[in-house]
Amino acid sequence: MPIFDLSGGAEIMAVDFGALHASDTAQLSLDNRVLALSNYGIAVTLQRWIYQLSRDPVPLGDLDGYIAPPLAEVEIQEEWCQVALDTAPADSEVADVLKVAGERVQEILGRPGSGGLRDGLLESSSRADVRRKVKAIRMAELGR
Repeated sequence: MPIFDLSGGAEIMAVDFGALHASDTAQLSLDNRVLALSNYGIAVTLQRWIYQLSRDPVPLGDLDGYIAPPLAEVEIQEEWCQVALDTAPADSEVADVLKVAGERVQEILGRPGSGGLRDGLLESSSRADVRRKVKAIRMAELGR
């Protein structure tokens, strides 16, 4: 799948669906991220990948329902980490702040299937409540 205009130049990049793999989070660096897809971009990429593998044209609406819980978790963690960066001492190492903040928000969300906040992300009707609870915990920990 071609990806245009990433570098601002004439270079055209592409996603090779035959070469996709999972990466360990510890191996990823914020310094060299090439792109971050929107929710729509993720759904379209998944749709194209599924079609490439199976020739099944899965409707985007179906994929939206499947990706909503993990994307809500990502948004919660991103907000938590941004607040951690904004409130960290000026001499803090960014990677250290992000590591601690990421671990803390994962601890708060709990393990899948444990009845914790993470499980609340599975239902669209409870995602806003989970966000509010995580925000309240963050505010309490910041003393606000």
